[in-house]
Amino acid sequence: MNSQHFNTHRAKLEQLVHTHAPSDHVASAMLQHIKHMAAAMQAEEAEATTRLHHSHALHRAPVARIRQFILGEVRAA
Repeated sequence: MNSQHFNTHRAKLEQLVHTHAPSDHVASAMLQHIKHMAAAMQAEEAEATTRLHHSHALHRAPVARIRQFILGEVRAA
């Protein structure tokens, strides 16, 4: 799920909480849960992006390209 889609649904959920929560205390608690959920989602996305960039950098490194070339030659033989 992309961030924009998630944030759109989060905003709608927050509006529903403001509109339909039975009390300010309940609304505040629900909004805190939504805030924590959003922070967790963003942290997960940042971690996945970091892993993707790290993996890409490893595969693009000259040593990795030489290793892939040698292994490719060995597999072809």
